[in-house]
Amino acid sequence: MSTMSKEQTPNYKKYLIVLLLTIAIFVFGLLLGSYTSTHKLQDVRSLQDDLRTQTLDIETQYSLATEDPCAFAAAAPLTTELYELSTRLDFMENLLGPRDSRVLSLKKYYSILELRHWLFLKRLSDECGTDAVLVLYFYSNEAEACPSCEEQGFLLTWLRKNHPNVHVFSLEKDLAVGSVQAVQQRYGVTGTPFLVIGDEPLEGFQSQEALLSALQRHQ
Repeated sequence: MSTMSKEQTPNYKKYLIVLLLTIAIFVFGLLLGSYTSTHKLQDVRSLQDDLRTQTLDIETQYSLATEDPCAFAAAAPLTTELYELSTRLDFMENLLGPRDSRVLSLKKYYSILELRHWLFLKRLSDECGTDAVLVLYFYSNEAEACPSCEEQGFLLTWLRKNHPNVHVFSLEKDLAVGSVQAVQQRYGVTGTPFLVIGDEPLEGFQSQEALLSALQRHQ
């Protein structure tokens, strides 16, 4: 009867060490994941609070501005703060996803603020003779539904940065907001991308040349 050589004897100590290391790594991963999730949730709550405070501040500024619109003809602070708010909202959307209920709730409120600012600037143009060119941009977050929306957004950002009198208001077409839907009905918005420059509706993707041509018509 043959006996197992010393080299063939299973190294149970080695297997035990590997098992313990595997368990330790697994437990560490769970703890790290839990910490990351908790930290992420705290960041989201803090961001939500900051966004609510900022939107309330902007709304209060609107109320003050309506008392004497022409005194706020530049409207620079309001415009700048809206763009800053948009950037923070984009960060939250990237963090949580576009369909997250918290993102949708804040996005709806932001869309209402955008339309309120659009109406305010239209009033300034009519009553105070400002040279602002207002652009409504209806887009879709679904790449399949609007493959050219991202490129259109880049071009509008370029237009706004190179022409200080241009104000772009980006509105998600399928967002369930009554005021957004009412504006869509007014201008006959059916698909995306869809632009309204001044009061001129422009359906479909607009190239850089088309945007500059439309800008000249409304300056």
